[in-house]
Amino acid sequence: MKNLFSGLSLFSAPVLVFVLPVSLAAATISGTVIDKTTGKPATGDTAVLLDLQQGMTESAQTTIDAKGHYSFTVPDTQGMHLVRVDHQKASYYGPVPPNTTSVNVDVYDVAPKVDGIHVYADVERMETNQQGLSVTESYFVRNESRPAKTQLSDHSFEIYLPTDAVLEGATAAGPGGMAVASSPVPTGEKGHYAFIFPLRPGETRFQIGYHLPYNGSATLHPQVSMLADNVAVMLPKSMTFSGQGFQPLQGDASGPGTQTFLATSVKPGTP
Repeated sequence: MKNLFSGLSLFSAPVLVFVLPVSLAAATISGTVIDKTTGKPATGDTAVLLDLQQGMTESAQTTIDAKGHYSFTVPDTQGMHLVRVDHQKASYYGPVPPNTTSVNVDVYDVAPKVDGIHVYADVERMETNQQGLSVTESYFVRNESRPAKTQLSDHSFEIYLPTDAVLEGATAAGPGGMAVASSPVPTGEKGHYAFIFPLRPGETRFQIGYHLPYNGSATLHPQVSMLADNVAVMLPKSMTFSGQGFQPLQGDASGPGTQTFLATSVKPGTP
């Protein structure tokens, strides 16, 4: 008997050394997903775990259960992850910092047209360079719909640019999210484009860069696609500017070497 138990202990020791580290390293990331438009669990939606250390690689996928719950088993929680929930063709995200095991995600119902959306600010920054007149235009779009919904369609957010504008690049960022590349699509009308990007409840930001021919002066005819609380033009003090409905901002609001002209409560169709 002594020899038998002695043999078993020698045989078992390597097995325990192999199994314990794997079981200790495994971890669970879980949470609840609620449809804030209806107040009900987002039953049947797809939850995806993205590994940010691997370049947004999908490392796991599951279906949200009847109580709105999801769960992933991961090798460890040391790295940065992101939970993506797909709801009615729109994506919603919940960041998972290192050593976090519980993340809840809110989603909203989607409609092609939602009331309560307006442009808080449309800001154009202009300067000259070898390509002509260089413009960086930023749009701050607020979705204050009640009940809260996401606007998403082939024309989620429309913009108008000068007809001779040459696009250089564009980004979009949802509420609390990082900016990602998002190119506006031509609508068929010259200078008229649309972003196919969800306008979730909260503030969505778009930025686009383009340049125009310039020989010392330029005449522009900007317009907005929806009510804009503020439309601002920023340019170096070495340039002159005039525009109907625009007033210069006084003081240091523009920063050193820069001047800003502001128009407020600009309606669609207003030249």
